[in-house]
Amino acid sequence: MEHEAGFDFTRMGLEAGGGAVLGFITGYAAKKVVKVVAVLVGLQLALFAFLETRGVLTVHWERMYDTTGNVTSAGADHATEAGGSLFESFIAMLPVGGGFAAGAALGFQRA
Repeated sequence: MEHEAGFDFTRMGLEAGGGAVLGFITGYAAKKVVKVVAVLVGLQLALFAFLETRGVLTVHWERMYDTTGNVTSAGADHATEAGGSLFESFIAMLPVGGGFAAGAALGFQRA
């Protein structure tokens, strides 16, 4: 069903609904993966701290913090370089992306 202004509401609904279903599945799976990764990283850091207290190895904690800071700032710099093409892509993917975001939030919450 096409509206006078050229909008196809059926297609937009299918895109948003499909995005919501895929988003829910992705959000649910992502939360499960995040939990496993958080446990593994926590165990690794605890092992490093334990081995450091026993004198088995030396961990340069400052260097670890500096490295993670450099990675996040590089990602932010790359995102700002995208410019206008990023906005045009955002507008084109709004129905699917909106449904996906809502579904992912719901799936992440339910997991």
